[in-house]
Amino acid sequence: MPARKDHHFVPKFYLRNFAIAGEDRVRLYLIDRRRHIPAAAVSGQCYAPYLYGKDGVHEQGLGNVENVVAPIVRGMIEGERVPARDTEPAGFFATFVSLQLGRTPTAAAVFEEQATQLMRATVRSHPAADDDVKQYLKGVRVTSADAVQWTLTNALHYAGCFLDLKLKLLRNETATDFITSDAPAALHNTWAQHLDEHHGTIGMACSGLQVFLPLSPRHVALLYDDRVYRVGSDRADVVPVRDARLVKQINSLQVTFAERALFYQRESSAKHIDALPWELRPEASARVETCRYVADDGRSHLISTRRVGSRVKLKSEIFAVRAQWLRVPDTDRVRSWRPLAMTFAELVREERQHQERSKPRPRRPEGPDESRRFRRVIED
Repeated sequence: MPARKDHHFVPKFYLRNFAIAGEDRVRLYLIDRRRHIPAAAVSGQCYAPYLYGKDGVHEQGLGNVENVVAPIVRGMIEGERVPARDTEPAGFFATFVSLQLGRTPTAAAVFEEQATQLMRATVRSHPAADDDVKQYLKGVRVTSADAVQWTLTNALHYAGCFLDLKLKLLRNETATDFITSDAPAALHNTWAQHLDEHHGTIGMACSGLQVFLPLSPRHVALLYDDRVYRVGSDRADVVPVRDARLVKQINSLQVTFAERALFYQRESSAKHIDALPWELRPEASARVETCRYVADDGRSHLISTRRVGSRVKLKSEIFAVRAQWLRVPDTDRVRSWRPLAMTFAELVREERQHQERSKPRPRRPEGPDESRRFRRVIED
């Protein structure tokens, strides 16, 4: 049987939780067009031809994960059954969330923007980079037809970084529905949100990390660092949300992470979406920041890129920061990591570096004449 052509980067089983009651259609808001669509088939949303390759391997693998996770999500919505920590269902759900972060065109766009900014900063810092080269750089971008496959693989490798996060279910008891998007897993860090959003505080191993994934108009799954936060009662797996302002703040995260579309169930959500803080939505190039550090002797440089955090501010007693973490200075909050997640990330990094060193390096083909001087600068 030939591989399926249409690869969904948001699972259909997931989007059906936001479908119009009794239908297999969903309401959506097209961001660039600023247009509400009253009904569209769930099967026609969030897909691209052969997004994960024509061999069907990645698509089949994602399907296998979805087959396991769909009943878990259904149990969380219908029975409010939250998988216990350190169990197999909790591990599958954390892996699903990590894969959702890495399987979208948004993830690929962020990856390409990071690669582009890193390349430009590296070349600009080279002594041989004159004004002509720097001008040429403005029109050069790093792109890859396999970008989504790379980010998906990366998300699978580092999914273990989420295993130390606590899972709880937020139950919406307000008149305002939760919404979702074409990039539904949203990263945040309430503990560090008062800092400039350009600090790196939403990495997979950062202390204070929160991951919000809407599951239905009435439920949001929250993975969070429970060393830092107390979310509701420590013994309760389900936390009621009775403040519509918090629902708006969580929905605003979807605005900042979405690529092209928001999805919602009831017609009444349209006015709510129009009133969300769209001014907080970043431009594509602003989702990534590049930092350059120069040694005291001026001879060595460190250049790094990071995903910029959301400007949304979550203000609720539900996310209570524990007393000992309130005393952590701001300068330490931007360089604080969860020990287990960091250990796992280091192990993965070492293994991947070992694999890369073991690969033979292919000969690089010659490019067009006009790019040779630019390429020499990079290679030097």
